Amino acid sequence: MTNHTTATAAEVIDLATRAVRESNAQPDPRPLLTWARGHESASVRALADRADAAIEAVAERRRREKDIVAAEQRVKEAEKELAAARRKLQANKSGKAAAQARLTEAAREEGRRARAWAVAHDIPVPDRGRVSTEIITKYRAATGGTP
Repeated sequence: MTNHTTATAAEVIDLATRAVRESNAQPDPRPLLTWARGHESASVRALADRADAAIEAVAERRRREKDIVAAEQRVKEAEKELAAARRKLQANKSGKAAAQARLTEAAREEGRRARAWAVAHDIPVPDRGRVSTEIITKYRAATGGTP
């Protein structure tokens, strides 16, 4: 009569991992599980079934966590978009959006004029981008402009 000891799936995997590690090979439980599934002993086949179930549970958990992370990212992006829409709505209700747009356009126009003035007076200024506050201040002082 053969004496069968009962081992958990974790013990089987641990034993296999140690054996593989000792042989300097990469741990790969697939060949071991294939062997166990075809084993004559029902207890070894049962261990393979438990290991398969554990691997499937881990894979399912990984899929769920990946879905959760993606959903959380979508929620974060939607919240940012919602906050921006609320700010825009509030600005439109208070009339500040149109005034701010006019102010922004006026600032851009002043920047264009200040850039042209600086070029005409041989003052170094970038060809594009924001005109420095220093140039704007000099432009206003020279032309009598106001902020």
